[in-house]
Amino acid sequence: MKLNQSGSTQLFLCLLLLMSLSGLTAITLNKVIIYKKNRIRLMTLLCLRKSHFYQSKFINDINLANRLIQFSFYTSKVPNPKISIPAKIALNSLKAKQQVDLAIFYKNIYKIKECSKITRANIALNSIYKMKGKVIFKRNFDDTTSLVSKKKKDFLYFSSEKTTIETPPIIFKSTFNLDNHFDRKVKVLTKGYEI
Repeated sequence: MKLNQSGSTQLFLCLLLLMSLSGLTAITLNKVIIYKKNRIRLMTLLCLRKSHFYQSKFINDINLANRLIQFSFYTSKVPNPKISIPAKIALNSLKAKQQVDLAIFYKNIYKIKECSKITRANIALNSIYKMKGKVIFKRNFDDTTSLVSKKKKDFLYFSSEKTTIETPPIIFKSTFNLDNHFDRKVKVLTKGYEI
């Protein structure tokens, strides 16, 4: 009696094919998870970079206007009306320019689609300047904007990408540091955390 060896060979080949397909599936799933992590990391970095650009531009514009406002304020106190009246007009227009810059900053922050809604709200609501109702600057005696009591302000950045257990969120924390309300050089320290 002769054994049918071709059937056992086919069974062995089917088993080998099944094992190789399961190995390829595991490798593919691993690559998909890595791709999702890298996509979340990229979106968070884009959020961070765009918001840093808008925040530093906003701070630079406000602090430049503060220098001009301070000059206009003291010039408006001169007893000569030929000097003081244009200085008062310049003072009012510079304060209005700062308010317009604030509105443009809010618009730019809410346009960043890479950031989550929580991150955009956190950036917009936690300003380094003292505010009245988040829409009007509080002013010093010389009409310049005043900084919050701390010279450092921390912000957290999240991506708007959906996360799962396999792809946890990546969080970046940035610390903005200003010496005074005339400082045009914004110092930013950023750290990344992967949960």
